[in-house]
Amino acid sequence: MKTYKIHFIRHGITRANEEGLYCGTTDVSLSVNGRLQLAELLINARYPYVETVFTSPLSRATETADILFPDSDIIAVSDLREASFGEVEGMSIESLSNNEKFGRWLAGDESFLPLGAEPSGDFRNRCIAGFKQVVDEMMRRKIYSSAVVTHGGVIGNILSVMAFPRASFFDWACAPGEGYTAIVDPTIYHRNSVIEVIAAIPEYYDSFEEEI
Repeated sequence: MKTYKIHFIRHGITRANEEGLYCGTTDVSLSVNGRLQLAELLINARYPYVETVFTSPLSRATETADILFPDSDIIAVSDLREASFGEVEGMSIESLSNNEKFGRWLAGDESFLPLGAEPSGDFRNRCIAGFKQVVDEMMRRKIYSSAVVTHGGVIGNILSVMAFPRASFFDWACAPGEGYTAIVDPTIYHRNSVIEVIAAIPEYYDSFEEEI
């Protein structure tokens, strides 16, 4: 039985990233620096071949997909969007740094929730549902290699629940334009809802020289 290869990639840098702002469902584009950073990655590193790209519907993810995989079929999946931060959308990290309740919420404590924010458990379940949509579509269409271009929180939620080796949400953090490659074995996936992470991506050319 064939396995399926999925490459999780975090979107590129936005103005909100540069200015230290909380940006969840607010639809912002890549910044100039974000586009330049992705262009440099294409020069200095190698991204895998994929048949199809699944993305968050937010612009920063779809724009990243267009840059990294310009000739690929791109499918937006609503459930792969970032969480809403509610009343703190657009606020600076610095302004909330001393807010104890907000800090606990970011760390996973669901006893506090900013007004209008998506509960952590709901967000996690939605991310898993979105990923299952991706796998179902790959199996239905016999797509054996794809990229999932989305947000750091989405990647962390999926891998902390489903990935082997086991690791926490924060252990799966990745830089813009980077991520992880996972293998989906249909038998193991359907039996245990487990996928295997086998590598970090992209592959940097200087690492090839070190191996030689």
